[in-house]
Amino acid sequence: MFGRGEMVPQFEKEAYKAKVGAIVGPFRTEFGWHVLRVDDHVPLSQEAPDRALEQIRERLYANEIEVQFNN
Repeated sequence: MFGRGEMVPQFEKEAYKAKVGAIVGPFRTEFGWHVLRVDDHVPLSQEAPDRALEQIRERLYANEIEVQFNN
């Protein structure tokens, strides 16, 4: 998971134009070849950035626990 301005422009362009559930690529950046799977688009929060980041981590952790228990 990443926010705007955290990745190289080509990577962000491919990620942000894709719909949830899409697989994008392969495409190349200065760091090599990439294939992306877009699992979610998380809207920006009006809360403090630290709290928003904690909520995202909690959501991802809960999703992963569910995946692990269902397998």
